[in-house]
Amino acid sequence: MAKPVIRSYLDLLKFPKYLDSVDTEKQPLHRIITSYHLDVEYPCGLKGCHQPHKEGFLVELGDEYVTNVGWICGNQFGEKFGLERKRYADEVLRPQAIATIQGILPKIHRMKQEISHLADEAAKLSQMKSNMRALFPRLFNELNRRAFNSNNQVMEQLERSKQEIENLQAMSPSSTREQFRYKEELRGTLSGLHVIALKIQEEVNSNFSSKADRLQEINITLLPTKQLLDWEGWVNRFDEIHDKAKSIVQAGNQLFSPASFDLMKHIAIDSAEKAALSKLTAAKLFNNARADTSKNNVPSIPAPMSKKQRDMQKRLAAILRKP
Repeated sequence: MAKPVIRSYLDLLKFPKYLDSVDTEKQPLHRIITSYHLDVEYPCGLKGCHQPHKEGFLVELGDEYVTNVGWICGNQFGEKFGLERKRYADEVLRPQAIATIQGILPKIHRMKQEISHLADEAAKLSQMKSNMRALFPRLFNELNRRAFNSNNQVMEQLERSKQEIENLQAMSPSSTREQFRYKEELRGTLSGLHVIALKIQEEVNSNFSSKADRLQEINITLLPTKQLLDWEGWVNRFDEIHDKAKSIVQAGNQLFSPASFDLMKHIAIDSAEKAALSKLTAAKLFNNARADTSKNNVPSIPAPMSKKQRDMQKRLAAILRKP
């Protein structure tokens, strides 16, 4: 029986001897034909199960009929399923995984310089984020809140002129002058704000750069099949993971930039932090502002500054006064 290509549940339904409800006691497992990954969940073909899933196997039964089972519910066939799954992994999936992994190694080698650059940038951005958390605790708390709420618009409250208030009141006579006293104007958008809520090193280095380096060092033919399949999954998502790493680094550099620091002045509540932002640069934040990051928990409501925090603010001001 030739191994069919299964892209959707329709490929299962049109199979000549496909059954959608099988009693494992009456129709035992003969062998696994092929594995599949569906775009849309489809019920398991075992009677009493029918659990919707995307990943599973097309299996041949003892009477030459076929059905589909998930990776776990196939255990209803008993010990035979475990033995068949191992045979299929070793004989079919393992060679495919080795070929897939070997196919991407030249590409990773060509990208060696870029991969190293992304790792360095992620380390730098992570340090800058930690320094900002320690040196601008109240501002960082607000940025963090905004990041989780996807609120990157910076608005400024301004007092309207006497003429503006009178014009608005003329259109709404029942309203009071106080209702029209202030207005909000958009000052800009904080590009890359979402990076504040990310674990930068984990997203870029652990998930991408370190794995790319590691893959070039190991002898994949010596790996157990389970590890091979894990690496194959990572390789199949390589472009997606690479794009995400690049996007995070780009966003981080946008966030820690003069334009963003200028916008942050409209967000900062603490006067010392607001003043410090006027002279802050990415280089100063990374190279000079060496902060104690042993305490990373920022309270949801800013508490009064401790003596240590006040001293840190003074140190920050001194650092930023340097040319």
